Amino acid sequence: MTATMYSSVDGVDVAYVAGMVRICQLVPTIVTLYDHLITFDQEVELVWNKPWTIAKVLFFWNRYFGTFFLLAEAVVFSIKPSSDQVCRDWFFIQGWSTALIIWSMQSTMLFRTFAMFRRNRFVIISCIICYAIEVCTMVVIMILSFQFIDAINEPFPGIFICTPYNVPRYMYAFWLPIVVFDCVLFGLALWAGTQHVKVLHGLNSPRSSMWEVLLKDSLLYFSVTLTTYITSAVVWLVVPAHWLELPQGFSIAGTCVMGVRLVLNLRKAYYMPRPGDIELETLDHDWRNPSQVEILSASPAPSSEHSAQLQDVMFVKGDVLRRISGT
Repeated sequence: MTATMYSSVDGVDVAYVAGMVRICQLVPTIVTLYDHLITFDQEVELVWNKPWTIAKVLFFWNRYFGTFFLLAEAVVFSIKPSSDQVCRDWFFIQGWSTALIIWSMQSTMLFRTFAMFRRNRFVIISCIICYAIEVCTMVVIMILSFQFIDAINEPFPGIFICTPYNVPRYMYAFWLPIVVFDCVLFGLALWAGTQHVKVLHGLNSPRSSMWEVLLKDSLLYFSVTLTTYITSAVVWLVVPAHWLELPQGFSIAGTCVMGVRLVLNLRKAYYMPRPGDIELETLDHDWRNPSQVEILSASPAPSSEHSAQLQDVMFVKGDVLRRISGT
């Protein structure tokens, strides 16, 4: 089996690939652990002491399962695997775990998008359909691919590292539905943000730090994740199978780190607003009723022709927090 896989290369080449794979698994793990360390105090203050919601569950899933998964990857590719079957099992677990992490983060982005569009029925239905198509496409690709993918624990005599082979050429398509769906969510976020800016400009109102966070974090999140996903697709398309693990860790680390930052930054903007921001106060417990929200700012009262637009702005701000941060 070894002679078949590496009949055209020598041990130096195999050792180089193995070393690069180990480094590319270790580096994103360290980055994720470091980010976990420097943001842990914010997590305790802004997440732990708040009520349990779907958003909070998704936060902890991305935060802790993602970190655990990266640690597992670093360990698996650093130790001597005991058998080929162990490597086969690992690649199966790795593929489905990667999909679950990405799907859960996209669920958070879906709630974010629904809130920004004030639960518009067309947007909700369209996004859910796109999300379902993405998930189904990825499931089909993985099921078909794992029928052929095999693995070896010793790709060259004396060099031990889990290495895939017989990987279908179409396996790179795993990343394409993710890229397309993230582009859709990114476009919706930009459109909602530009509309909000136009409304505030027309009302001559102060800027909202919450919307600034929404726009800035959306731009940063999609820039990072789309870069890693597209890179993974290109690598899987053009390089031999034993190089496929190079971008894997960076894709998961980017998703987890940026996803955690999205929630923490939004909660910080709400609980620690800047002086002069547009703030909200509930007159009752019902945040879903725009009539029960008032403005606490020094801005002049809006004219009647803009009152409906301003009410939408205030509704979105409160609803975003309800749906994304779980406040």
